[in-house]
Amino acid sequence: MNGLVSKTSVAAMSPGVRILSSPLRRMYKKIIDQVRFFFVDFHNGVVNRILHLIGFGLFFVGLFEKNILLIIVGALVQESGHFYNYYVLKERDTRLNPFKASLRQLVILTPVVLLLFWIFKIL
Repeated sequence: MNGLVSKTSVAAMSPGVRILSSPLRRMYKKIIDQVRFFFVDFHNGVVNRILHLIGFGLFFVGLFEKNILLIIVGALVQESGHFYNYYVLKERDTRLNPFKASLRQLVILTPVVLLLFWIFKIL
């Protein structure tokens, strides 16, 4: 073998080299890409970030004050940032469509919001 070591023998000698199998690695990469898209691409822009900060503030004040109207207004202010990016800045990537994103967020965040409601004894 002329002193060369094959890839299989290197992997066998060092178990930490290949922890994840190929399908798990692809799934992990896909999850990381989705998280990166959600937190970076989908929430870009100064106006979007400012509206999210205002919306989070209203949302959490609503939680502490047990005011459902403030919670709803806070969520709507946050979503308005996505509409601003899509319609005013014309970022027309189909993944950035605020209607599609709102449905995804509704499915993902409903259990979280219900848990917060239970913790703060709103419902």
